[in-house]
Amino acid sequence: MKDTTQILTKSGFLDFLHCPTSFWLARRRPDLYVAPAPSEFDRLLMMDGYAVEAAARDMLGAGIDSEAFDFQFDFASDGCLARADAVRRLEDGRIEIYEIKSSTSANDHIQDAAFQRIVAERSGHRVAASFVVHVEKNYRLDGQLDPEAFLTITPVDEDIEQIRHDTETAIDRAMNTLAATDVDLDGCDCVYKSKAQRCSGFDQLNPEVPDPSVYDLPRMHGARLAALVDDGRLDIEDVVEEDVTASQLPVLRALRSGECIVDAKAIRKFLGELEFPLHFYDYETAGGAIPQAEGHGPHQQIPTQFSCHVVHEDGSTQHHEFLAHGHGQEAQLVEALKACVASSGSMIVWNETFEKACNRRMAALLPQHEEFLFSLNERTVDLMKPFKAHYVHPDFRGSTSIKRVLPVLCPELSYDEEAVHDGTGAILAFREMVESTSHEQVTELRRQLLGYCRLDTEAMVAIYRKLCDAVA
Repeated sequence: MKDTTQILTKSGFLDFLHCPTSFWLARRRPDLYVAPAPSEFDRLLMMDGYAVEAAARDMLGAGIDSEAFDFQFDFASDGCLARADAVRRLEDGRIEIYEIKSSTSANDHIQDAAFQRIVAERSGHRVAASFVVHVEKNYRLDGQLDPEAFLTITPVDEDIEQIRHDTETAIDRAMNTLAATDVDLDGCDCVYKSKAQRCSGFDQLNPEVPDPSVYDLPRMHGARLAALVDDGRLDIEDVVEEDVTASQLPVLRALRSGECIVDAKAIRKFLGELEFPLHFYDYETAGGAIPQAEGHGPHQQIPTQFSCHVVHEDGSTQHHEFLAHGHGQEAQLVEALKACVASSGSMIVWNETFEKACNRRMAALLPQHEEFLFSLNERTVDLMKPFKAHYVHPDFRGSTSIKRVLPVLCPELSYDEEAVHDGTGAILAFREMVESTSHEQVTELRRQLLGYCRLDTEAMVAIYRKLCDAVA
């Protein structure tokens, strides 16, 4: 019986393409490899994947040739294993392969489809065609979900042929790597990648990376990073100002000095442009691949709750909030928001791209509220902006995330890691709350969701006041 650690699956092949060294470490030396725990985002993707696959089965199984389809079909050849989401058997003995994805484009899945086709052919199957079944981005729910309108079947044969040779070569290299009894574990090529692009074994393979390092500089990637890596200058102390961009420079100075960099003039200008009353507002959404309410589309982030702290010029504050009981209650949400937002005053958020996009989506769904929602966007100010260049603390480590800024500036405020504490967790909690039949569970989830959203706006108020204190 073949050692399962030397079986090359599709996911393993994609891991190999990302980083051959980390790939080998995870498969051949699991005793040395610290596997990352599945995240809430991983769980969300998995749930969406299952839901879309169920819709695809309904669609493929509804045709006159439904008996010709097999689902979760395995191909195995010479140590490679590929599982197709669906296979259609043709009368001439050939097959068609269908890869089902919850994304809205086939382009990101050509490599997956190529691996499947090559393994299928190596195992003796004659493949007539390959398809990626994916979500139609322009679909809008109208009554019951219509799988044929919701899903698009895209042929990818030409795309596969363009990368066939390189993919076959890479498969053979991956198999050789798996067969190796030993590889050089002293570093990996992910040193040339940004933090977000690293392999899962980066810290184990590159223990000599200093702290802080060049990777703590924002948007450090490409040729600029490669030059520093090749020079052996990963320590932040070895980076000079000529090595970085204008936007990276304040972070470099803060990291090198170990002190907070404050541009008081720029911060005063930012604060001086705010208009009272100040409305600190935040949305949480519950979008997914399968739209759950009339007029909603796939992966649309439609708000299901908001928190709003209103700060007046005399320092007094009121808090307002709304949490839907189910999907599709954005009209009630907007009415609740209208009741607490003054006709003037700045609307303050953290990362304006998100809230502004939410307002545009709700305006498309609710044309009667379009003027109000567009006016919110005109009044919206991003509290994150000063932290990109004008207030830079070394402990931010190049990040402007509120989850990074808050504990440095306001350590008395913190998110409960045992409850809902991020956007993805809020999506999952809302879904669970809507589907639950337990009154106790619904009550607890509502408490967590309201508490999390409230803390987001409370945190913005506290950070705003810290900015005021910094330039007083």
